[in-house]
Amino acid sequence: MLTDTSDTFLTPEDAESLLSVPVLGFIPMIEKQELRLIRDVSTFSPLVEAFRSLRTNLRFVAEQPLRSLAITSAVPAEGKSTALANLAMAMAMDGKRVIVVDTDLRRPWQHNLFKLNSVPGLVDVLVGTHEIAEVLKPSGVDNVSVIAAGSPPPNPTELLGSDKMRHLLAELETRCDIVLLDTSPLLAVADAVLVASLVQGVLVVIGMGETKRVNVQKTIQLLARARATTLGTVFNHCPGPEGGYYYGRVYVPSETLTAPAEAATLP
Repeated sequence: MLTDTSDTFLTPEDAESLLSVPVLGFIPMIEKQELRLIRDVSTFSPLVEAFRSLRTNLRFVAEQPLRSLAITSAVPAEGKSTALANLAMAMAMDGKRVIVVDTDLRRPWQHNLFKLNSVPGLVDVLVGTHEIAEVLKPSGVDNVSVIAAGSPPPNPTELLGSDKMRHLLAELETRCDIVLLDTSPLLAVADAVLVASLVQGVLVVIGMGETKRVNVQKTIQLLARARATTLGTVFNHCPGPEGGYYYGRVYVPSETLTAPAEAATLP
C-alpha cells in the first residue's frame, strides 16, 4: 500500500520556503537498527559524512559558539534521539567534550542507544537525591558523557520548568564544550517547549515524506512563541537518489555500511 506524501515535505526547498528556517542536514535511511549509530560503521560511510556535514552547518548558522542545543521533533518516531546521539559522536570526533542529557522523561531512549542504566539520572538530580557526578556516565565513546532520564517522575513538566533545571544546565555547560538535550516530541506534551526555552539553539528533525507539514509548522510556531532559537531542521530517513535529497545524494544499502574488523572507530 502506497503512503500519501502529498502533505509532507519532500524537498529542502519546500521546507525552507514554508518554514523560513534552513535545512541543515540530510540523514540517509539505514535499514538495520544495529548500524544506525556512527560508532558502528566505517569512518568513511555516508552516515558519518551526513553528521559531519550537520556539525559543520551548525557552526555556520549559529551566531556564537553553541554551549547548549536541544533536538526535538513534531511527533514520535522521527529519529530525533538517534540523530542526537550521532551528532554527539560527530562532535566528539572534532575534539569537543559533549554531555548528552535525556530530557524525554516520558519515553527516554538515550540509555538504550548508549547501553547504559537509566537510573539514576536527570530526575534524580532534580529531586535532590543524587549529585551530578553520580549520574554523569561515560558513553563508551571518548569525550561523550551521558545523563540518562533517571527515575520515572510524577511531574515531568514541573521538573523541566524548574529553577533547578536551569541551574543544572548552567553547571553542565561549565563541564564540557556543548550540552545536547534530547526532548519529548514537541506536539505531544509541553516538556519540549520548556527545555527549548533554556538552550541556545534548537534543531527540529523531520521525517522526509513522513512528517505532516502542518505538524512541523505548529512546532516552529510553538518554538517561536517560547522565544526559543530554531537554528534549522534536519531531514531524516532520506531515501535513495530517485526519491529525495540528502548529504552526498547517494544511497548506500545497510549491508555496505557494516564496519570491517579493521575499520577505524571513534576516538
